[in-house]
Amino acid sequence: MAQEVFQGIANQGLKDLADLKGRANQDLKGKFGKPPKGWEEHDFFEARRLISVSKALVAVDHGMTRELLRLLLPFVQKVREGFIEEGWVTFDGLLARANTLLGRNHSVRERLKTDFKAILVDEFQDTDPLQYEIILFLAERVGSCRRTWKDVDLAPGKLFIVGDPKQSIYAFRRADLEAYDQVVQKVKDSGGVALELSTNFRSHQKVLEMVNAIFERVLHPVLNIQPGNVHLMTQPNRIGEVTQPGVQLHVVKMGGDSEEAVDSSAATRLEAEQLAGWIKKELLGKARLIDANGRGTPLEPGHIGFLLRKLTQAQDYLDALRRYDIPYVTDGEKHFYRRQEVIDLINLLRVIENPFDTIALMGVLRSPLGALTDQEIYELREREALDYRRGNGLENWTSPRVEGTKRLYAVLTELGRLACTRSIPAIIDLVFSRVPVLELAIASLHREQAVANLMKFRDLAERVADRPHLSFNGFIDLLIERLTELQDESEGGSAEESLDAIRVLTVHKAKGLEFPVVILPGLHHGTNLGNGGSLVLQDWATGTMGMSVRERGTVGSVLVREKLRMKEEAEQRRVLYVAMTRAKERLILSCGVPDRLARGSFLGILGEAADAPIGSSEISAISIGESELPQTLFSQTDRLSGEKPKWVPGKLKDSPNMDAMWNQWELRERRWGSANLQKQFLTPTSLLESENREDHSGRRALPARPQGSVIGTLAHRILEAWNFKSDFGQIHDLMERIWKSGLAQDFSQKAGDIQSELLEIFRVFYSSEPYRKLQGATVVGREIPFVIPWDCSEPPNQDIKNRSRVMEGVIDLAYKLEGCWWIADYKTDHFEDGIPTHLATKYEAQARIYRDAAAQCLGLTQIGCQLIFIRHGISIEL
Repeated sequence: MAQEVFQGIANQGLKDLADLKGRANQDLKGKFGKPPKGWEEHDFFEARRLISVSKALVAVDHGMTRELLRLLLPFVQKVREGFIEEGWVTFDGLLARANTLLGRNHSVRERLKTDFKAILVDEFQDTDPLQYEIILFLAERVGSCRRTWKDVDLAPGKLFIVGDPKQSIYAFRRADLEAYDQVVQKVKDSGGVALELSTNFRSHQKVLEMVNAIFERVLHPVLNIQPGNVHLMTQPNRIGEVTQPGVQLHVVKMGGDSEEAVDSSAATRLEAEQLAGWIKKELLGKARLIDANGRGTPLEPGHIGFLLRKLTQAQDYLDALRRYDIPYVTDGEKHFYRRQEVIDLINLLRVIENPFDTIALMGVLRSPLGALTDQEIYELREREALDYRRGNGLENWTSPRVEGTKRLYAVLTELGRLACTRSIPAIIDLVFSRVPVLELAIASLHREQAVANLMKFRDLAERVADRPHLSFNGFIDLLIERLTELQDESEGGSAEESLDAIRVLTVHKAKGLEFPVVILPGLHHGTNLGNGGSLVLQDWATGTMGMSVRERGTVGSVLVREKLRMKEEAEQRRVLYVAMTRAKERLILSCGVPDRLARGSFLGILGEAADAPIGSSEISAISIGESELPQTLFSQTDRLSGEKPKWVPGKLKDSPNMDAMWNQWELRERRWGSANLQKQFLTPTSLLESENREDHSGRRALPARPQGSVIGTLAHRILEAWNFKSDFGQIHDLMERIWKSGLAQDFSQKAGDIQSELLEIFRVFYSSEPYRKLQGATVVGREIPFVIPWDCSEPPNQDIKNRSRVMEGVIDLAYKLEGCWWIADYKTDHFEDGIPTHLATKYEAQARIYRDAAAQCLGLTQIGCQLIFIRHGISIEL
């Protein structure tokens, strides 16, 4: 049936597929069993693959696909247009536009072709198809402008490419071995010559012998999918090696009397523990490295490359390395902004830039730099000493860390003073020189990795320093944004020449690198091939495109997805090849033995090449053709599986004082509720809002009229501009100017009434005793704004103190009369029977606010305060 499906598509396309759908669904619905007798496992697997593809083809819903594309295409086009208008173009988008420009604009292509006499492309197997097309267009013969890359007439001798198809491992970056093969064939067809290089200048002969033996059996040539193996030759007269050169296989099993199987994660923990112990005791403690001059030196951690398929598998191995105190650095782990040393440095910079950032200061004090406990930080808070510029707050503090805190405060004060005169990288250098952050990092649990992260932080500062208008404050905001969003950022790597730490990195990251000793752990780990996600797929070689949602999609997507699966599986063998050929002298292959072998594991690939089962206790070496792979079995008695002992709940004991605890909890709830009800920002007026409008004498202020507020506002604006020594007749012009400013535009119909009332108010005030005093006073300021910290002595709720609040307001008038300083606050209140005699008590809190503002902002401690009721021409001293 599967054959009919493929034949129908080939002959009549989708029409024939629709006719076959009913019968195919019935015939293909069965499940796969074991291979029939006499079948090779490889043939059975291929048959299963063909049947799976035919089932997927039959399941395609063409009507839904057409409708979905009709709905999605306008949205996609709109999004793309929006991105382009905003200037957002991805790297792939730049490539596509460059390719389109060269393909369609012949004059541009001709101009660029003449600029390059020769083109050399290294690592050609890692180049994606769009880049192939660009290269071919530029290498075209002058005067010829073909429409497609397939028709390009290459200029003789212009294009020189260097590539190794066995090292093509970047399919996730769109590298395509099929495209590579087609371009190479095109170069040959155009008269090019293919030269094969088989001499390896890196690895020891014993390493190459095992590489040749393994990949002769697992690297089978398949057109456009997999290249054949090429035997590698050792460099003649090669000098230098390490103790016990060659390839060894370490197999870690569950030890003791237990025969139970373990899962993959438990096998990894067992393997990691054994491997770290072996590195510490056998490798770093005994092995020696012989250089090209014959000199022997002890093997250092930096001589070792620890290669993983992906860093998500690294944690168990890193934990084991830390337990054995083996220094390491990771290259490519994207947890940079989660590392504690980075967070501590950001807090330090925040405090230097803003001494009022109490949260950042607490972070610094809790870090190894301050080394204070939460209790000690609380004591500093109670002393109001969470301000490094106020060192006097540390006096009489009985903590044993008082001297260290004083020194830290002094250094922070100095750094805060110097930072404003330096560039961002210079500030980081200054911090490193004055504060022992690097020394604390090297003494931390992560040691060299922590130092590498701090040095990367400095490099980040260097990279952003050339941004126009980026200040130190802007740099801090950028860091806080990245820290808050936890952006993925690779951790810092050490310099290649450093020998202080093992390099932990992925195989892909290690490509192009080499190490005297390479450890390849976790051979039993699998990989997620063809995860079934939603994708838009394209096959460059055939031009086929399709859309896939999980396992369903268009015909094109089904065919392309299956082709990609084959390519991915083939690529995993090349990943193992790249990993093994990073070793110069010694290669350690390591694995656990899980209960079930994972799909796509390196251990499964090695098993294909081996002549005997891997992990068998009956053999010490595994035959692979004419070569022998030494095998060492390790028995790990400590499971380290992470399984916690079964929890048995104990009997709860009654508290001896539950009533007191309950009362304390209720008090906390009341305080928490009160804190949430309180406003952070206060004004003098807001303190009076909760008081009764009726005064202490029983008289009531008249109800506010609709225009009452605008009369108060206009009166304040007139007094702000009024000269108390001016003739009263000038008030008409001033009132008119202020009215035209638009403050009372909503009351234009009542302009006559409002202006008449204002005129009467100022006529009374002009002839009053308070006005006469102001005529002889020296006015210091009008409408003076202030913002001060505020601590109410009598909070609304006695369960909580009003701390860390802000009082903001405006002082109407400040003046000096007969050597005394005065603050005046204008009131336009209207009382029916005159000013109440006890009104001073009501406004005493407001007067205290104005006095505190004058003391804190102007340094005036002796100052009088008065309320001037301009409507009644009366003042009250408070």
